[in-house]
Amino acid sequence: VQVNLTVTVVRPGAMDSGQTQHYLDVRDRKETNNHPHPALDSILGSTHGACIYQEQVMEICQKIAGLDLKAADTIRKAAGKKIEKLMNEQKAVFMAGCKKEGVKTSVAETLWGWIVKFSGYGFNKSHAISYAFLTYETAWLKHHYPLEFYMASCSHVVGDIHRSEHDKLREFIYDAKEVNITITLPSLKTCNAYFAIIDNETIRYGLTHIKGIGTALYSL
Repeated sequence: VQVNLTVTVVRPGAMDSGQTQHYLDVRDRKETNNHPHPALDSILGSTHGACIYQEQVMEICQKIAGLDLKAADTIRKAAGKKIEKLMNEQKAVFMAGCKKEGVKTSVAETLWGWIVKFSGYGFNKSHAISYAFLTYETAWLKHHYPLEFYMASCSHVVGDIHRSEHDKLREFIYDAKEVNITITLPSLKTCNAYFAIIDNETIRYGLTHIKGIGTALYSL
């Protein structure tokens, strides 16, 4: 659960809306939850008062603005896909629902501000759980099987070596060196196509990762 929260609370949607800082402050007891509406106590209780999941956005629309599930999902979809025109249309629906439910206009504006900022990028809970599981699993493999982890990771990004704006291969190599794992130069003698573990202590650079060679060489 903690990993699930951690990977979600650092997404742009939560950060831009100020929810990340609020989450940290409440977690560290630097402030208390002073919610603008009492219904938020149950909606945001599991996340230290921070709105970080798409499901929470939908609950706000349902429990505070009185909207049905379809209308709430329309707002979630508009926010998630950053559809500005649809968001502008749905604001009127949200504000009207809040007014009908007796919610102060200032409170409704605050909540809508959360939703708009959240549209920068927010996770649904199932997506967050999947990310958290992969994060935990990857960290476990990296800690217990570092040679295998870096060997497989470097081989996996064979298609990314020419992307200067995001060179994952270079990142993995530098990261491996930080934990004292040696990645040696390619070798015609061993003739390994991809990154390979040598003598259970080093990783040999794969020949197919050299510009101009690629996997086509091995089909000749």
